[in-house]
Amino acid sequence: MKKIILLIASFLLLLYSCKKEKGTVTDQKKNAVENVIKSDTATHRVSEASTSSFKSNKPSDLVPAGYEIQYDAEGDLNLDGLSDRALVIRKKEDTLAARKMMILIKNIDKTYRLDKISDTVLPDEYNEAGYKMHDPEDISIEKGELNINLYDIGPYGNQFSRFKYLNRDLILTYIETYNMGAGSQPFIMSL
Repeated sequence: MKKIILLIASFLLLLYSCKKEKGTVTDQKKNAVENVIKSDTATHRVSEASTSSFKSNKPSDLVPAGYEIQYDAEGDLNLDGLSDRALVIRKKEDTLAARKMMILIKNIDKTYRLDKISDTVLPDEYNEAGYKMHDPEDISIEKGELNINLYDIGPYGNQFSRFKYLNRDLILTYIETYNMGAGSQPFIMSL
């Protein structure tokens, strides 16, 4: 009896998952990106098979519904001569929620493709009391490096990070922190 119930439940789940989605192509792309964005891919690329559905002429078309671009940096990350983009996105309705970093690589045909998504590259913008942890914050792409600079004169201190493309992966190559408070010491790590 348990096998029959399990078989019927599996069939219904399969039938439900095969249901066609309705909406515009842009809405479908945003929904697809939103599904991918739920998991962190800081060390893993978005699968090659799925990247063809995450292409657009405008980077903002790849931002999932309900999110807005907080920071945008442009430069050649993978050193192919084309200008790539790094976007920091956050939820429109909940600015206290964790932010995500999207890496968009420019193709020869001038479209952008989603290459990486991470929710671990940046710390939360606000602490649990609603205090902004770093101000100012900036990101930039220079000489094939993604630079993330976070400043705070308070207890959170400064954090400077650099990422480079190595073997088609975006790798943390440098991090420096300086924290205020009793017994604080600067921390520098370079790879």
